[in-house]
Amino acid sequence: MLNITNIKLVNEPYRHYSDGSKEYKGITKYLNDILFPNLYANVPEHVLNKAAERGSDFHHFTQVYDLFGTCENKEVEWYAEAMKGIKVVAMEYIVTDFEFFASPIDRVIKANGKIYLADIKTTSNLQTDYLRWQLSIYQHLFKIVNPDIEVAGLMAIWLNRKKERVELFEVDPVPERYVIDFLNAARNGTEFSNPFTIAKSDNDEIALNLIKEHANILSKIEEYKELEKEYKQRIEAMFTDLGVDKWDTNYFTITKAADYTRETLDSKALKEVHPEIYKQFIKVSNVNGSVKISLKWN
Repeated sequence: MLNITNIKLVNEPYRHYSDGSKEYKGITKYLNDILFPNLYANVPEHVLNKAAERGSDFHHFTQVYDLFGTCENKEVEWYAEAMKGIKVVAMEYIVTDFEFFASPIDRVIKANGKIYLADIKTTSNLQTDYLRWQLSIYQHLFKIVNPDIEVAGLMAIWLNRKKERVELFEVDPVPERYVIDFLNAARNGTEFSNPFTIAKSDNDEIALNLIKEHANILSKIEEYKELEKEYKQRIEAMFTDLGVDKWDTNYFTITKAADYTRETLDSKALKEVHPEIYKQFIKVSNVNGSVKISLKWN
């Protein structure tokens, strides 16, 4: 049984945590200001706002599922599939040091009889460095509130839209001595150096900025692809309602192509069944090398 702190989130006149007599600070601001000040520096505000809205919706609908078993959309169905065999012990469970900090843990879960602390993420890439700090701080505060409950591990519940599924990942904790040093620095307004930060050269910094801009462009492309798909579906629906094969005006022409079948060669099957014939028709050509880009953190 989890201990209840009686601390609640208060949104008026500003967002903070309170037990009715004392105010507490959330950790997100300190994580962003001290450890990850440039996390979203190169991401346009409209992209951040849209991501925040989608993340908020996913949090809400998964809470509805955990309470009532109702799947509102495909993403929640993915969540339900990933959470099979896992018991949700608490949602938005607020932990604190009873002095300065208070923050909610998305999910306290039980798997194979063991307690895990989990955070739901909906970002396009799983930001493991940020996540391990966030969950490690939660674990430290959780131990203060529940000294008799052992935490078996930290978990990310990640909505992977590209693969159309929700994935669970165990997260390596930050050693508690570093967590304590960080919280002391945040509380006292003193400097803190992230011991896990890798020093970057000028070229590293330039390359990283280019890669982030590239990632930003890709996110915009994906966003406009979704818009293109939506508008095309709406146009096709109007066209279908007209019941014609061609819609021609002074401003545009829309033509519906007839359904057809297409024949393609199954090269994999041909290689397996008739490898000698397959070899006779192999065409060899030169392919220019390319640069593969992979961000390890955001």
